[in-house]
Amino acid sequence: MPNENNNEISLKELREGFYQCRRFEATNLWRRSFLLSIFLVFCFAVYGALASEILTAGPGAANFLALNEAACAVALLGTSFA
Repeated sequence: MPNENNNEISLKELREGFYQCRRFEATNLWRRSFLLSIFLVFCFAVYGALASEILTAGPGAANFLALNEAACAVALLGTSFA
């Protein structure tokens, strides 16, 4: 009579449950990192386009300040998610 109490869980069942949880967490970690890397590449592309516009417009242009603020906002957003 090794198992008189039905509430007891064997060590093998406990280990299998922990491995399933670990596998689930690792899968979610890879998915999240993949989506984050796509978002960061998008932020770098937008920042590069805005920096190019700033360099071609010059400091005397009417929309220079708006382009500069938008580039700073994209850089801060990308940095906060990194």
